[in-house]
Order: sequence, then C-alpha cells, then structure tokens
Amino acid sequence: MDHENHVMSCGRPQKMPIKSQRLRNPFLLKIDPESLKVDNYIDGIKLNIVCECSFWLFSFWAVKIKEFHEKLAYDWMTIRNLLIDNQFNNDHFAYHSNDPELYQDEYNKIIHKIKAPDQFDSTFFTTTPRDRYPLAIILLLNDRELEEQLNSNDIVMLASIIHLRDSLVPLSTSVIGQYIKRQSGIVLNLQDLYICSDQSNEDHMPNCIICLDNHITRAILPCRHACVCSNCFEQINTCPLCRSPIQNFIMINQPIQTAMSDEGDDNLRSENVIDTHHKESLLHKIQKFFGF
Repeated sequence: MDHENHVMSCGRPQKMPIKSQRLRNPFLLKIDPESLKVDNYIDGIKLNIVCECSFWLFSFWAVKIKEFHEKLAYDWMTIRNLLIDNQFNNDHFAYHSNDPELYQDEYNKIIHKIKAPDQFDSTFFTTTPRDRYPLAIILLLNDRELEEQLNSNDIVMLASIIHLRDSLVPLSTSVIGQYIKRQSGIVLNLQDLYICSDQSNEDHMPNCIICLDNHITRAILPCRHACVCSNCFEQINTCPLCRSPIQNFIMINQPIQTAMSDEGDDNLRSENVIDTHHKESLLHKIQKFFGF
C-alpha cells in the first residue's frame, strides 16, 4: 500500500495556464534587411513599419536605460504630450533625438530611414555593463483623430529597443525588446512566441508537431515554443522542441475562458505573436553577457 501511494505522489505535475488577455496590436516594426549590411552608427538604419492608422515616429540615440523605462511608466497623457511637444528628451536622457515624423498612411508598408547623428560619442559603448541602449524607437498613435474611439485597453504606443552591431558586441543589429503601452497607462513587455513553421500567419496556424493533425493551441512557458495542440500537451512534461521543463502555458488560437482576476489588469500577462518565425532570441544573450 505504501508503495502504491508513493507511485501516485510522483505522478504528472499539474500545469496551469497563465492568465492572459487578447490585445490587438496596431503596430508592426522590423529592421530592413539592407540595414544589416552597413555601419548603423554612420549610415543610420531603415525600418519597415505597418500601422493600422495614422501615427507619429520618434527616435532616440544612446538612451539611458534607467531613465527610459522610468519615462515609459508615465501616465498616457503625460508621455503623449511630452513626445508631441518635443519635450520627452528635455533632461537629455538620450544623446541625440531625431525630429519626429507624422505618417498618415494606413495599412501600407512604410520604409523609414533613421539618420545617424552627425557626430556620435562612441565611448557610450566601450565598457560593460552598459547603461544606455544604442537606439530606441517610439511609435505613437495619432490619437487626436481617434479620441472618441479609444478605450482604456487599447494599445496606443510601441517602444522598440534596438541593438546596433559594434566592435564590443558583434551580435547582429536587431530588435532586442519591445514594450506596448495601453491608454490606461499599463506597459506590457511584448515577447515573441516561437512557431516552427515559415508558413505560419494570422489566418492559419501550423499543425501540432506531435500528432500532425490538430492545430497548435498551446504556447509552452518559459521557452515560449508554440508547437503542440491541447491533447498532446497533456501527455508531455518537457517541450518537444528544446526539451526544457514545462512550468505553465498560454492558450492560443482559441477563445480564452480563464476568469479575470479581481485584482484587475495589473496582474494580467499579455503575450503577442509579432515575429512567428523560429529564430534565436538575442535579448537574453545581450542582457546576460553585456549588461543590457
């Protein structure tokens, strides 16, 4: 009897879903491939951007990390007014800021060139740990045109942190972090879900890599591989792609039925699929080894 009880106690651990909320992100920002072939500190950088409506673009070079995140936590109206009134860098938390630009196009792909400063102090990036991000880009909804349509849960800003390849950190130029801000003021860390298919898109998720029949409906945490259906997920304890232990998961591609917490939005976690190609994340490498 004791042996049977012992066997029962070592059964499959229970995996609980992370509370999540579906948010519609109006922004998409990627680095133009041509910018990976040049010296971005001299030649600048091109961005490929798509937005559902009119937006402002702001760019800041050599941004103090601590001050940047403090500013992102400002309430929505404060940060909006500071940006539009060109006062966001009034305490010189960034070495250089480009003039803002307003785009009126909707749903069209925009190629925006960020001009490098005429004179750049490279000593900002000669020691570790670094206390500055090389480049920060903020996309801000032109909400004066949408004021009556927006609600507190709507995403009104995307802040992207970009690493620029240099002699000390020779990793490729890439987006290493993105933060979305809701009109309520809440800032959420935007993270990729890794999907093992180059043909994946918003209208069709690839099939589970285990049964090959059902669509993928589970994103495994903490590795964030979206690769299995709900049925197969119940049969595994490790990710079938990277073999890391499963701690919890996020339901994707199906209605989320988890009850909302009584404590409100502050306890919600949001995971958005922005780049669904299976790729190596640079964020943790840079943060761990180079002080970001």
